Amino acid sequence: MTTTRAALIAATLAALALTTGCSPGNEQLHTNCRIEDRMIIDGRQGDKRVITSCGTFSVNDGYGAGNRSFDRYAQLTPGTRWDIRTNGRRSGAASSFPNIIDTTRR
Repeated sequence: MTTTRAALIAATLAALALTTGCSPGNEQLHTNCRIEDRMIIDGRQGDKRVITSCGTFSVNDGYGAGNRSFDRYAQLTPGTRWDIRTNGRRSGAASSFPNIIDTTRR
């Protein structure tokens, strides 16, 4: 096997591994979640987090979420209850949380 071919195969496998975390198969529905707190993490991208009775989630533009992240974040006020659809997994090493892609008020 040539070095170029081996590098191409390795790059393809790496790309598949990285995009698996963003696949629609990682969607979950969390029902009747009470919003406990929310915060905007300091940084250039202004990562938004919501802490709920169902876990901690990110609220960012991206795959499946469209570009309404700040509007969605503004609606999720402490004390309210929501059904929350997320995409992605929690990764401690990357300090990432599942991303909220849809919400329905209870």
